[in-house]
Amino acid sequence: MANRAKHAGLDSLKDSLRRIVAFVMTLAILSTVWLFVFNGWDDVMPVVDRDKYRDVKPVVDVIATAPTEINPKTNADSALWRVLGHNVVATWLKTGKDGALEPELVDRWEQSADKMEWTFHLSKSLDWSDGSEITAGDLVRSLKDNIAAKYEYSDRLDLESVSAADDSTVIIKTREPKAVLPHLLSGRLGAVWSSKQPDGEMAGDSLSKKPVTSGPYEITGYSKTSDGKGTLTLEPTRSKLAADLRVSMVTVRWTGEADAKNDAATGAAQYAIADYDADFGDGTTHGQSTRRLAIAFNGQTDRPYPALSDKRFRQGIRNAVDSRAVLDAIGGGYSDSRLIGGGVTPGTFGYEDLTGLFPFDAAKGRSEATSYFGVYPFVLITPDWSAGAGDVITRQLNAIVQYPHAETLDQAAYSQRLQSNDYDMALIRVDGYDGLKGLLDANSVTGVDAPDTTKAYDAVFTAGTEDELEAAVKNAARVQSDWSTVDWLGVAKTSAWSAKGWKQLAADLSDVSIDLTGLGKD
Repeated sequence: MANRAKHAGLDSLKDSLRRIVAFVMTLAILSTVWLFVFNGWDDVMPVVDRDKYRDVKPVVDVIATAPTEINPKTNADSALWRVLGHNVVATWLKTGKDGALEPELVDRWEQSADKMEWTFHLSKSLDWSDGSEITAGDLVRSLKDNIAAKYEYSDRLDLESVSAADDSTVIIKTREPKAVLPHLLSGRLGAVWSSKQPDGEMAGDSLSKKPVTSGPYEITGYSKTSDGKGTLTLEPTRSKLAADLRVSMVTVRWTGEADAKNDAATGAAQYAIADYDADFGDGTTHGQSTRRLAIAFNGQTDRPYPALSDKRFRQGIRNAVDSRAVLDAIGGGYSDSRLIGGGVTPGTFGYEDLTGLFPFDAAKGRSEATSYFGVYPFVLITPDWSAGAGDVITRQLNAIVQYPHAETLDQAAYSQRLQSNDYDMALIRVDGYDGLKGLLDANSVTGVDAPDTTKAYDAVFTAGTEDELEAAVKNAARVQSDWSTVDWLGVAKTSAWSAKGWKQLAADLSDVSIDLTGLGKD
């Protein structure tokens, strides 16, 4: 009987323990569901085991000159933002395929019914590289700083107010509809800086103090040599943005093509990237860039032969020039590259194929320009990197003007002639998203008085909805193409190489931004 009592007591104890365990498990499940329902999965995201990737330390060779300093807050060099943007410095949003907006620090955003107010909601569990929390106030302060510093397009914002409703919500009020606002906040204008980071700590040729950063990586070292080469070391931060990183360190080296090819052959680097057509061996892929090639027309009416001030004559030249032949003559990233008929490039927001507007048609070119046929010693200037493009263009222009003359100049002489408007036509390269702005301005280097293009461009910044914005971008490109302030020829290729056994480095638009978040071993 004593044994029965003893067993009964043990059974009772076991039942109690089972009830306690069940209660704890239920509580844990309910807590998880509670977090999911009210906060999303962000707050219950598993911690990445960094020790698992302690030996994954890829080297990335970037074929370019090292930046003079590595503070992207004060250094507007696009080559610097190409590496640090979205990798070290996070923005409100980022752009994905075909220019579509994607979350970065902000995961949701809404526009009011009257199109004059935007509400941005921050993602959960966002931290600075020092572990402190990123709040809505940081985004507000950074945007105000960027506007005060007159970042690109800050003059187009025309904001009535920007404020933090709480730690995770920002409200921006505009004085007119501004569908372009979220897109502008995906670039350097939307960069978020720490208040703990004085500007001077990232200046110069070396790193005096590890900066506090908002992106998935933090800078742990930087050095630059007198020959234009530099080395930058990055490590994952504690932020949620770093959750998918599968490396413990990334070393970025700005170097030359020959050194990069040697690194690829010897295994000294796992990745290489160039904003032109390069071959680093097996594992090289090519992508789309924003580096457009065009012929600019000097439309100033005070020129000795002002025929280029006539839109129809410019259109005739566009028909007379075989863009493919010009691109193939240059080679590099332009040989076999994609033709374009307007300034908006494939893979970016609002792109439309405009190559059919002015296709190569020598007979039509002669017909369009007949009223100006005569002895016009037009001078075409080309930079020395353009190889035999000048000869190709002048041969084609013989159908329209007599004795066209091409001058191939070194970079210094070419720039001087371009800026002083001492040319009739010039072969130019337009880099990045912002290059279109200058060519749409009636007071730009082309000198063509084209008020319709400026009006169409201004409409981009007053579009009320995303659909209206896309339509405005397409219209601006079409209007400029019709006015033919320049003859758009093509857009260059980029090159990216990944060593065997390593994940592929993205080549598309890598002339604007190099995505270092997908690196790692296969």
